[in-house]
Amino acid sequence: ELAIYDDFMTGLHPGLHIIGGRAGTGKTALALNAAIKIAQREPVIFCTAEMTPSSLFLRTLSYLTGLHIGVMVKPMKAQEFTIFKAGLTKLNALKMWFLEIQGLDASRIYSELLPLYHQVNPALIVVDYLQLVARVRDDSRYVAAGQVSATFKTAAMQFKIPIILLSQV
Repeated sequence: ELAIYDDFMTGLHPGLHIIGGRAGTGKTALALNAAIKIAQREPVIFCTAEMTPSSLFLRTLSYLTGLHIGVMVKPMKAQEFTIFKAGLTKLNALKMWFLEIQGLDASRIYSELLPLYHQVNPALIVVDYLQLVARVRDDSRYVAAGQVSATFKTAAMQFKIPIILLSQV
């Protein structure tokens, strides 16, 4: 659960929230779990440059059912299939949109987000992850990270919602 984060941060407030960590430490899992919790009540947009939307779909379904992803991609036993079907019903009820952003720079991601933002009025946007957002020029990683962060901070303030930006450190 996200109770520790909520206690520490006193909730998820409008603005930019950067979650950093080494590769494989669970940044995407943490953000996806938060997105799922919120999407049970309010719309969420999950932008991914790291995973395909179908991979996120399977991870979300695994979270909702407790079934391992490996179980869902092969023939299932009757009990597993019953759990799987119930999970699909839960998944269908979520107010979550996945947006693939691979190869896009921050301003192009913003352009893709804007019509979807107006269509669904999300309570949260997640961007996975900072280093995979394309650079506009041949700037250093430091400069590029600053530009990406500034773009999403501006978007968070304009939209008046929290944006979680994941980052490898």
